[in-house]
Amino acid sequence: MFALPLLLALWACQDELDNGQTLSGNYLTLTLQTSAASTRAPIVGEDRFNENEVKSVDVYFFADGQENTAEYLYAKEGLVPEGSLLQVELDKTIIQDNNNYYIYVVVNRTGSSNTTFTEANGRTLAALQERTITTNWKEGYEDESVTEECLVMDGSTTVTVNPKGTQGHVKLTRAMAKVMLYAAAEESIEMDNVTYTPVLNQMNVTMVYGVKRTNLEGTYTVTAADDAENSDYITRMRRDYTSNTITETITKGEGEDAKEIQIQYYEQEVPFYSYPNSKTTADRQDAYLILCVPWEERYQGGSYRSHNYYYRIPITGSTAPATLERNHYYRIKVNIGVLGSLNPNEAVEITDADFEILDWFDMEVVADMQKYEYLVLDEYNSVMNNVNSIENAYISSSALKMSPDNQWDTEYTRVVSVSYTDYQKIDIPNATTSVRDLNDYFVELGNDNTLIFRHTLPDDAYVCYTITIEVWNMDDIKQTWVIEQYPPIYIEGERAEGRLFVAGNYTTTYDMRDQDQSYDNVYYNNYYLGSVQNPESVDGSAGNRNYNNYTIYISSFKEGDGDYVIGDPRKEKDEDTQQDPNNLNMTDIQEYRPTRTGTKAMRIIAPAFKIASSRGKTLPVTFQNAQRRCAAYQEDGYPAGRWRIPTEAEIEFIVGLSGRGKIPSLFDGTYWSASGRTYTSNTSGGYFSPNNIDEDYIPDNSSTNAVRCVYDVWYWGEEDITNTGDWTKDNFVWGDATDGTLTHQQETNLN
Repeated sequence: MFALPLLLALWACQDELDNGQTLSGNYLTLTLQTSAASTRAPIVGEDRFNENEVKSVDVYFFADGQENTAEYLYAKEGLVPEGSLLQVELDKTIIQDNNNYYIYVVVNRTGSSNTTFTEANGRTLAALQERTITTNWKEGYEDESVTEECLVMDGSTTVTVNPKGTQGHVKLTRAMAKVMLYAAAEESIEMDNVTYTPVLNQMNVTMVYGVKRTNLEGTYTVTAADDAENSDYITRMRRDYTSNTITETITKGEGEDAKEIQIQYYEQEVPFYSYPNSKTTADRQDAYLILCVPWEERYQGGSYRSHNYYYRIPITGSTAPATLERNHYYRIKVNIGVLGSLNPNEAVEITDADFEILDWFDMEVVADMQKYEYLVLDEYNSVMNNVNSIENAYISSSALKMSPDNQWDTEYTRVVSVSYTDYQKIDIPNATTSVRDLNDYFVELGNDNTLIFRHTLPDDAYVCYTITIEVWNMDDIKQTWVIEQYPPIYIEGERAEGRLFVAGNYTTTYDMRDQDQSYDNVYYNNYYLGSVQNPESVDGSAGNRNYNNYTIYISSFKEGDGDYVIGDPRKEKDEDTQQDPNNLNMTDIQEYRPTRTGTKAMRIIAPAFKIASSRGKTLPVTFQNAQRRCAAYQEDGYPAGRWRIPTEAEIEFIVGLSGRGKIPSLFDGTYWSASGRTYTSNTSGGYFSPNNIDEDYIPDNSSTNAVRCVYDVWYWGEEDITNTGDWTKDNFVWGDATDGTLTHQQETNLN
């Protein structure tokens, strides 16, 4: 058996099929198709109801002729097909050439969250088939999709393993029955001077006593119980009706009075499913349907009202019990022409209906054993963090092809492309740069069936490099290996989306869209929190147009970077002032931790932090209001209560990256740092002032400057508020709680 850790070997490739897919060697390859099972009128499984969905496959091999007496020899469980192709890795020490094997296949044993199997009590075929299956069929009473994720199926075949190729077929049948009621009603009924008109788009149907447990051997005894958990019956399942209809022409009347009329039957939203309901069960409950038709009653005086009327409809007719055999489709069509009962427990029985029991198409699995040519990598996607080489194990039916046969040959193991994103360019989606010279990128053979990739990142690398390698063996099988190589300090950028908020305030135009950016001044409890610097003009010809957030990741500094320290630059939480840290007088935040003030935090840089886009830099505000603004700032769905003023070191480092041409200039002008000193850019690079401050220095409110906030990605992570599923980036939330709890606040439109 060829094996590597974490490999199911589902993608080793060799011969190409007619549909463009490829098959592998040393695998049993199963191609999923559909076909009719018998001469009975067939109905195909419907993709819209996931009736043909294959999410997981279990395959068991028995010695041919011993499947009823011996245990299985080999099994692969929980396999997932890729499209219509499933590959089953074989252990050639067990499954040997020229031998016959009985193959038993179970589909979707683990494919649905609603379905569970009990453990098998052995390894025989009977033990596998005796496992109890429980499917909690979706009842349809809640406001949710009632479509099942997939359905349980099984089947078997016999194959002869031959290295030159073997074909076989596995016919799969579904373990449950399908029931659909197509309903119609007369246009109106006249009775006692009242006209009754059906409201067809509000009909619904309920299945009573569907079965939720079975086994694949067909020997399961259905049991009724007083409590729903232990009962094998689901007492009620409801389905609404859609606007979809089928039209049928019938002849009404006889002789000269005969005429053809058309009936439009409405279709259920989704079918009912039920496991078999044997006639021999002692405490058996027969399954039936209750149709609810609202009839609108109009009186001669013009007034009207509506009532629900109920009809009981047997699934197989009035005399035949509904055994609901597996892999059968019970289709009933009924045209209601009388009033039913107002009490669903006394529903009027309808026997004048069209009852059909149809063959529900088998799922068919075509099996093909291919010759033994394969190439499998241990990893198809790898990450290199601040290293210059990486190894990748492989298994192959032949030696790897490491050099071309001629100058035009491209089918050999090599680096085919290298790319990175140039974040100096503001248009990030179109900023990918391809490396033309690949001479510094090496892929070579290592010891013990390994490949080695080598590349030393240049000192001025501050982005992730993506390297794509094609791996070929002498059997002309190809695999692709993609590597992401990260330097110790790197940048990632993304275009910000959604509204920008300060303390819940926004304008309808001040968001991340290409529109006029008239941004009104923001106040919080009478504190002025600023307005945007140089808003973009209506025609987009000038102004503040860098919509990007840039995130800086730092694991270690390079020589010459400066006396920086990686750490937590935030103020220690003081329980005495927890609700009002740093005396910000902001009642909306409870556990916010602003950046430390004073000299101790000057040289600290967070290990990963996000910089607000240029839409976040403000016109001048006081230092205290700059702190308040950052505490209340939200951009691109990264919530308020997690942003802060950057440290001096963080500003210096960002300015240095801009000077090296790695990101655009982000601090042009005069900006507050967390120490209370200001950074001012100039032709020589910039400087901080005043030059001498003490630990407790906090500027007074007489001076005002711009601020550009940062977000602690290292602490809060990369996920924004949309990951909760509750909000969009146009919602404002507070996120300062240390446990990550988010609190929604009503937004205020400044316009």
